[in-house]
Amino acid sequence: MINLRTIEVPTPTDYLRGVGNESLGLPQNILFFRRTSKQVLQQESIKNRSHHRIVAVFNLETSAYIHLDHLEVELRPNEALVIPPHQFHHFSNLETTKLNWLFCTFELERPSYIEPLRNKVIPISEAAMQSLGEALNAYINERQTPHSTDEVQALVLTTLIRLKKAATDHSALYKIITDDIVSKVNRVLIETPNIELTIAVIADNFKLSESRMRTVFRDSAGVSLGKYILNYKIHTALSLLANTKLAVSEVADQAGFTSLQAFSRTFKEKTGLPPSHFRKKTNLI
Repeated sequence: MINLRTIEVPTPTDYLRGVGNESLGLPQNILFFRRTSKQVLQQESIKNRSHHRIVAVFNLETSAYIHLDHLEVELRPNEALVIPPHQFHHFSNLETTKLNWLFCTFELERPSYIEPLRNKVIPISEAAMQSLGEALNAYINERQTPHSTDEVQALVLTTLIRLKKAATDHSALYKIITDDIVSKVNRVLIETPNIELTIAVIADNFKLSESRMRTVFRDSAGVSLGKYILNYKIHTALSLLANTKLAVSEVADQAGFTSLQAFSRTFKEKTGLPPSHFRKKTNLI
């Protein structure tokens, strides 16, 4: 414990100027949940795609690969990953079917604050683990203790600050995985963004029959290849609509849809909003 009685505090030279001029903004609408099953982890990642929330993943047990847009990283125990809004992500190659991953999802007034953490695997420092544990306890007791909501927000922000410090100290970077079937499929999707890829085309690319391709992929990804491809396309569209000024027709083309009509219909079916409405809503956040 820090002994406040013995720390030398310098006298300010200017009593109107101090530190902390940057407006950080507190995390809002915070949720914690735990994933202990490989099946639930993989299938839920397909379902929850159309939000603008930040996802912080804390691996407490069981290594796995996480696929992020065009990258693949390995997340090991006592490591964290912060996923920005609309970034494609999926999990594969878990060491066992049982795991212990803690998730914290939230909104930030300035999502750019966590941009330095993009695509970085970060060691969870003792200090970050402590503030994370305190945030979780405050979250669980939020309805029983006065001011717990304030504590949750402050402690989640403290954890983010400590993750940023650890990322800087350790120069945490992604590393490419080359021998995973999900990674190989991702590269096919990346290299042919303007083409309507069918399972038959992808299977032929790997010199496999369609049935064998489906089986091999599901064994690794935990979801069907068809659902995975569609999820990838929708995430691509979400990111392009939120972060670029491309026309909706260009977004449809780059996301791999055969026509604007097909894109608009599928996008609304999966997200609940037409592409143009989604873009307007995102720009207001």
